[in-house]
Amino acid sequence: MGEHQLRLWGYMIEATEEYLADAITLRHVIGQLEGSLDASELKNEELIREFYALWEPLEIEYACNLEMGTPLDDAMLRQSVEAMRKFLIRTKERVYAYDPSAG
Repeated sequence: MGEHQLRLWGYMIEATEEYLADAITLRHVIGQLEGSLDASELKNEELIREFYALWEPLEIEYACNLEMGTPLDDAMLRQSVEAMRKFLIRTKERVYAYDPSAG
């Protein structure tokens, strides 16, 4: 993971923290997460799979709310966003542990 990718990973961490602090909407955090992952051009298939395993429940919950008017499950969303935040932090820390000069 290069410097550009680590910077985008940091933006994703910030987005999850802002959502958990009620500073941004679910739509915004979902878009920020996916947009940053796409922009990072990450080639690590394992990380991409892990990311989408955490991102998809957020997207599905939001889409169901938009399309069918189902109420958002705030507790589930907060738990899912927190799991994503922890994944992003762990991944970034592993990169720094491997290469302290990264980022």
